[in-house]
Amino acid sequence: MNLNNFRFYSSENNSLNSGILKTIKDLVVLNRGAFELANHFFYTVPDNQQDIKEIKQKLEKVKVRVELDLEFDELDNEFDTKIVDKLIGELTKLFSLDNQLFTKIRNDYIEAIIFFWKTRSGKYSKVFHEPEISYKRKKCFSKGEYSNIKCDVVYCSTSRVDKSIEMYECKTTMKVFIKYFFKNFSNTTSPSALKNIRSSRRKQAYLSAFYNLFSSKFKKEDLHSYQVAYVTLAPQNQIKYKNEEIKKIGPINIITREKLSSLYQTIINHQ
Repeated sequence: MNLNNFRFYSSENNSLNSGILKTIKDLVVLNRGAFELANHFFYTVPDNQQDIKEIKQKLEKVKVRVELDLEFDELDNEFDTKIVDKLIGELTKLFSLDNQLFTKIRNDYIEAIIFFWKTRSGKYSKVFHEPEISYKRKKCFSKGEYSNIKCDVVYCSTSRVDKSIEMYECKTTMKVFIKYFFKNFSNTTSPSALKNIRSSRRKQAYLSAFYNLFSSKFKKEDLHSYQVAYVTLAPQNQIKYKNEEIKKIGPINIITREKLSSLYQTIINHQ
């Protein structure tokens, strides 16, 4: 197989780089303190129905903790109070929006970060948001029950020195996905629950199909590296099934909040 024969069809999506989400993204890539605070906020705050004063107080406490944590971090102890305070102001603005829009921004946040991270300069590398993927003009896995599934962020480089492809499915918490992925069909009668079970398993099947394709159908000289992963704001100790921590589902790795933190310099120095 040859990477040059892949095509990615993605509709223009400015929601990842517009409005208040863009403002938040632009702040978190300026300072790691802001990055850590935003990651904590979007993971722990499920809706915007809480009192704004209480949220501000919680964010101020998180700010203090993040600053202390970074003081003991050998990799990066930079903490910019002005940037973090500006971020807190932007996050509190989310509580004046309707809850549906808040939920969309919360879900899109991690996609915006990964999309930014994988955006490269140069004509040989491109990043796509929820693309339909074809090979030699034929839709990949068109006969599979997961044929209409898409992955949030896909990166592909076809340069001679970097032939690589990466696929990232973004999950703010992973809780709902894991709950339904491992749920037994035979013990479920709720139509909505059955729908969620099918959805999670199709997503996993879709990602696994591409992982198997990359790992078995390419020569090493035709594909230098590949990655298929879930990305989440959840800490590793919160990703569990039956009280056991999960680091991957099948062949698909899970990039946790800790891993995102360790990748921060790579994320901001991506160009």
